[in-house]
Amino acid sequence: MQINTGYHEFRIAGLDSRMVEALWSFKPERADDHRVLPDGRIDLLMRFNLLGDDRILDARPVIAGPVQRYATVPAGPATGFLGIRFRPGWGAACLGLSAHGLRNSALIWAEAKAALGALAVPLLRAGSLDELQCRLIGTAQTLTGRQTSSPRHARVIHAVQLLESSGGRQSVVVLADEVGISVRTLHRDFTSVVGLSVKSFASIIRFQRAMRLLHGRPSMALAALAGECGYSDQAHMTRDFRYLGGFTPSVPPAAPIINLPL
Repeated sequence: MQINTGYHEFRIAGLDSRMVEALWSFKPERADDHRVLPDGRIDLLMRFNLLGDDRILDARPVIAGPVQRYATVPAGPATGFLGIRFRPGWGAACLGLSAHGLRNSALIWAEAKAALGALAVPLLRAGSLDELQCRLIGTAQTLTGRQTSSPRHARVIHAVQLLESSGGRQSVVVLADEVGISVRTLHRDFTSVVGLSVKSFASIIRFQRAMRLLHGRPSMALAALAGECGYSDQAHMTRDFRYLGGFTPSVPPAAPIINLPL
């Protein structure tokens, strides 16, 4: 495997696409604080030092929880990242962790190693990118292979899919009715399974959709973009962009942006 500069996603055969969204890599172009956008997902990733070819050194695990707004990660061109991104609602279930407990936080190094248990051993011993990729995929296969969905979990995953298909526009009342539970139960179960509230997750979906449209159709008027994505007006969209991404729709950030799902 060759890790190219920038952020890249790969679809991997053999991984359950219901639970795993992508394998991804990131190699910074320069030393900086690199921006990570919220996407409502949980990632299992390895951070390592690059030795100029396929060899790596000092690989360390990280389990990154779902966040409500952007974060910055300091890294330079000698650093590489390789990760598995779980679909919303599946990461904590596969890892046997609390999604709510991971909200706006991450397990780093020793904490992530302890959470992975014996599964961490082959990851830490990988000496090359090819080895690390194979072992990370194998770890994901093990995690997804032992996972079963309860009725409560299945209802929340259905709610996630309805929110995603509506672009975050589905109201909580309609959503609860669609999945057959009360609004109160939906709020409780959604936060427990996904790690974020329904409102926060819907905001992230709108923001991610607006980002994709902004990148794909840069000439689109911002007022039209706001209407297309379900914001009440352009000012509402700008407020969300500032909070979630740390920038405005009219001023694209200079720093690289990673975690922008397809």
